[in-house]
Amino acid sequence: MFQILPWVVVMIALLALYSGINAIWNAEYCSRGRSGVSCSHGITAQLQGAATLVIAVLLAVIPVPASKIKKAACWLLGLVCIGLIFASLLVR
Repeated sequence: MFQILPWVVVMIALLALYSGINAIWNAEYCSRGRSGVSCSHGITAQLQGAATLVIAVLLAVIPVPASKIKKAACWLLGLVCIGLIFASLLVR
């Protein structure tokens, strides 16, 4: 299982990377929730796509062995992601 798990994480990261790039390129971000599908357009969608892109990079960092650089990268990417999510909420 531990040999397959890093590959699964990388595949999920690639899917998130595609979704983020698509949202930035098309300025449309759709997500599914309990009440159905909701879509956002314009700069809000691009900010949400950028947050998805940062999450994809953060997922790609998970299989890397532990080091000070990995810890710093996780903190930096986490703070950037939080900033992008708050920015997308404030733009509305």
